[in-house]
Amino acid sequence: MRRIFLHWTAGDYRTVFPAYHFCVALDEDGLPIVCETADLRANARALSAADEGYAAHVAGRNSFACGLAVAGMAGAAPHDFGAFPLREDMLDALCAVAAAICARYRIPIRAEFVGTHAEAAVEDGYFGSGDEQRWDIARLAADARPLVPEDAKRVGDVLRARISRMAEAFVEGSAARRTEAPGTPFPEVHPMAEHTHAHAHEDGTAHAHEHEHHDHEHDHEHAEHALARAGEHARTPRRDEPKRTFQFRRSL
Repeated sequence: MRRIFLHWTAGDYRTVFPAYHFCVALDEDGLPIVCETADLRANARALSAADEGYAAHVAGRNSFACGLAVAGMAGAAPHDFGAFPLREDMLDALCAVAAAICARYRIPIRAEFVGTHAEAAVEDGYFGSGDEQRWDIARLAADARPLVPEDAKRVGDVLRARISRMAEAFVEGSAARRTEAPGTPFPEVHPMAEHTHAHAHEDGTAHAHEHEHHDHEHDHEHAEHALARAGEHARTPRRDEPKRTFQFRRSL
């Protein structure tokens, strides 16, 4: 993988969608949980309009691109986030998953590699809150001010800074860093301390798997371990604050 795009689902807190590879939702206890909703390997290729069986999360930008989404924002507007506004604990989980994937695939945490759907919409001319426009994630809180493209860049920078801080938890130290090209998997990611199993269902989707220069099957297993471990590093707590965690759940 070479790029990551961050989204919200425009739904409630429990519903996840296969248009994204991973969705951060709430479990039965109201705690953040990461659900794998599409096969990451299906996007690990150059895609065309005729292709099927991949997560189509950003128009024209799905090749070698991972889509991550936070559940919520149903019926939201820039001035009113509605009944399912963005939650800090869910954004923590979203950023931690992004950090794990960046560490695993050596994706630089810069705007050209890690961005929001809103930032892509600004570049491609469909940014806004209209029916055929997109503004996820251009604001972290409702605001009466008019929505402007600068909002997308500002929030994108904020999220990248959070992801950068979390990414440090997925490497053993500066000596472990290498200078391989973007998209090269990171050589070592610690396996998860414990794995939470959950229900899985067949969606009938056929995924085309085209291998790059490395073994995607083996690489995907390491990515899963990194995502599970991301729950241990969702956010660095204050000394007087318990550590927030989330679980990884496969929903394919």
